[in-house]
Amino acid sequence: MSVNALLRETAARLLAEGTVRLVVGWEKGTLPLRTTPLLARTAEQADRLVADATCDQNLAVYLTRFKDEKVALVARPCEARTLVEYCREHRASPDRVLAIGVPCTGMLSRRALERRLSGRLPAAGRLEGDLVICSGEDWEERLPLTDLLEPVCYGCRLPGADRYWRVLGESRPPAGDRYAELDRFRQMAGEERYAAFCRAVERCIRCYACRQACPMCYCPECFSDRSAPTWVGSSDDLSDTMVFHLTRTLHLAGRCVDCGACVRACPVGVDLRHLHLRLGREAEERFAYRPGLDAADRPLVATFRPDDPEEFIR
Repeated sequence: MSVNALLRETAARLLAEGTVRLVVGWEKGTLPLRTTPLLARTAEQADRLVADATCDQNLAVYLTRFKDEKVALVARPCEARTLVEYCREHRASPDRVLAIGVPCTGMLSRRALERRLSGRLPAAGRLEGDLVICSGEDWEERLPLTDLLEPVCYGCRLPGADRYWRVLGESRPPAGDRYAELDRFRQMAGEERYAAFCRAVERCIRCYACRQACPMCYCPECFSDRSAPTWVGSSDDLSDTMVFHLTRTLHLAGRCVDCGACVRACPVGVDLRHLHLRLGREAEERFAYRPGLDAADRPLVATFRPDDPEEFIR
């Protein structure tokens, strides 16, 4: 039985038996090689569920909207790491959320596909084994999926199997160094890094898509929306935009699960992973802390150990 068939059968049974009232997953979208979130409440709706490399939204973001219902979450490693953080921060409970683990070998990068197609818009597209097949009126391209994966997928960290209520297959994310791009960025001179940061921030249009897509940005009122007092200006001034991104990065220190939802949501292609990976690496190297892997750990910023490094204290 295929993963999709097994997923639909599992979800339909959970809903029909009343074990859960809602299944959060993906369904086929209206555009080629795209999916959209599906909130299934009936077995018939669950029959639309899919799980493959085109599923690129982190669906855990929906869990905070259904706090009083028993929910099943279709989860890859991205969603599972987020669920760990939600349990750690008391935003979700294992008694209320059943995680259905689906296998993941990486997510298809829309931007990488657009580059390979040189601006051509596919009228149809499908996954066939390890190939991405796109076609138009008078053309067809057969491209290796391994060449079109999201950068965030390389070096993906897998939570333990105890995070899942049921596992429908084994995840095999591509191997790689998740800090490789960050290391290249850090090798630049300070002035060069700052100039690169300015160029990236200048493209930001302050649409807040990164904030809305991020599963860890669940505050009822964001600091950037406060008007009494005003924490950050709402203009497109470079300094205001920098303050927004840097402050948001600090709020995610030790919490970002590196799912890449913010990067994929950005309409102008601002890559925020450098900021989040930098603080994530600090947390790992200084405090042996890795978010999203063990719900028994206390949050980084709520933990003190006598042997914590304190060289920053003056």
